[in-house]
Formats: sequence, C-alpha cells, structure tokens
Amino acid sequence: MIIKRNKKDGELMLTSDVMKIANYITDSAKNWSSFKIGKSGITAKERFSEPDYNGYYDDIVEVYASSSDDNVSQMEASLINYFRDNKKCDNDKDGDSSVNDTMASSSEYIVYVVYKLK
Repeated sequence: MIIKRNKKDGELMLTSDVMKIANYITDSAKNWSSFKIGKSGITAKERFSEPDYNGYYDDIVEVYASSSDDNVSQMEASLINYFRDNKKCDNDKDGDSSVNDTMASSSEYIVYVVYKLK
C-alpha cells in the first residue's frame, strides 16, 4: 500500500507522486469491480463508516495524506482526472470540479479510494 505523507504545508507535489499513486491504484484495480477516489478531513475509517460508502463499497484505502488541504485537493483532482475514463471509476465529475469541495477542518487531510471487490 502506498501512503504518501506530506508533512510540509504548501509543499508542491511532484508529478511522480501522482504517478506512483496512480500506478498503485491501477495495479490494485485488477481485483476491483469498481472504485471511487475522494478526499476528507476525517480518518479513512470514519469516512468509510458514513452511509454513502458503508454497505456499497467493500473497503477503503488511504493513498495520500497532508496537513495541507490544498495539496490534498490537488492530488484528488489529479487522480480523478487520470482515471476519469476508466470504466471501473465511479467518480461522476472531473477532478477540476472537485478542487473547491470543502472538507472538515483538520490537522491532516487524506485522499482515499473506496472499492468493490470482483
């Protein structure tokens, strides 16, 4: 499992970080029937227990974490845009549309993937 922890506020993500995570998702998705990428200011466990995911998806994996909500928003947008045309990806809107979606205020923000197994 790849978990990229970005501890410096405002630190720019490298394209290689996006590609490392995208490669992890691509490899993992071989065992998934569908998946959805999201971001949150709460833990992955807390997010997965919410009604929109619990009971529909089988599990959640955190793929990126940062103290910067902007970095997390940019990572989520980049990953959604990367997988937008993947038939297994359940994200409805493109990543650029999600950049300004709000998250609960937190000391750490995450990008996660929820998935259904085949």
